[in-house]
Amino acid sequence: MRKDKTTRMRTVLNEKQLLTLRTCYSANPRPDALMKEQLVEMTQLSPRVIRVWFQNKRKKKKKKTKIFFIKLK
Repeated sequence: MRKDKTTRMRTVLNEKQLLTLRTCYSANPRPDALMKEQLVEMTQLSPRVIRVWFQNKRKKKKKKTKIFFIKLK
């Protein structure tokens, strides 16, 4: 492990940012580069935060769906 690696502060999203991201996700869970750029401008978040938020949201939905179908069996 590298000793010079600094820990990154966790980003806390406010209600307006969350609403914007959730609205966009419901319309398209895989936004293109142009839409991500617009989200950066609208939310004042970094492109990395936007990208990771969508990745995490898709993963959580996939996991939730998988658990739902396991319970149906």
